[in-house]
Amino acid sequence: MKSVIPILSCLLAVAIILSCNVGELEAGVVTNYEIDTNCAQDIIVYELRITDCTEMPCTIRRGKRYTIEGDIGVLRNVTNPMLKCSSVYLGRHIDLPGHGGCPNLTNGTCPMVVGERYTTATSFKLPYYVPPMLYTAYCSMVDDEGENLICGWGSGRVT
Repeated sequence: MKSVIPILSCLLAVAIILSCNVGELEAGVVTNYEIDTNCAQDIIVYELRITDCTEMPCTIRRGKRYTIEGDIGVLRNVTNPMLKCSSVYLGRHIDLPGHGGCPNLTNGTCPMVVGERYTTATSFKLPYYVPPMLYTAYCSMVDDEGENLICGWGSGRVT
């Protein structure tokens, strides 16, 4: 799944993705995020929405608030899923702040069970000191034992 640095301060991840006041922002449906087929695929991504974005790489303006929402389902029951994201900046691996999981569900509750549809959301605002360039975020959603449910990545151009 594609996303952007702290967007994916959030991208996955697929979703997955994780927390806020989404009703007041307009989000576009993004269809060209990337799912890692070598990673477990125990999550179904129905739809990924990012404020002002319909195609990766998204343009992310410093100082503007963005929301990432994902409609997902699970292929096996999961008690407490967590999203982990990172990026590479100037050759250094950087873990992005925590996000995702049950507290960020805006539709549905945990444990997550097969056959239900969930929405997870998160919001972020890049500070002005983040250098303008193309970033790629890598995310995975893991289960209670730390096993991957899904992995993916996406890009965003910071302006």
